[in-house]
Amino acid sequence: MKYAWIENNKLLWLACLQCRVLGVSASGYRQHRARRTKIITRRHLSETALLVEIRAVHTSSSKLPPELLPGCRRTALQLVNATEPY
Repeated sequence: MKYAWIENNKLLWLACLQCRVLGVSASGYRQHRARRTKIITRRHLSETALLVEIRAVHTSSSKLPPELLPGCRRTALQLVNATEPY
């Protein structure tokens, strides 16, 4: 909670000053920011990989008649039943 407050107010006050006033270490705050950046990057990569898989499902089913084309439920089922984990 303190790190979020520091992040929201970093344009008003120096982060090191806020850390001192709030009783948290500046190095801990920097580590927290680095972890958040890694999480956001990983999430973006996993979303990109999922998008590639979804496009592959739609491409492989493009020869089907329109009534058998996969909707969101059938696409999700095919992704869940895929052999590679996400």
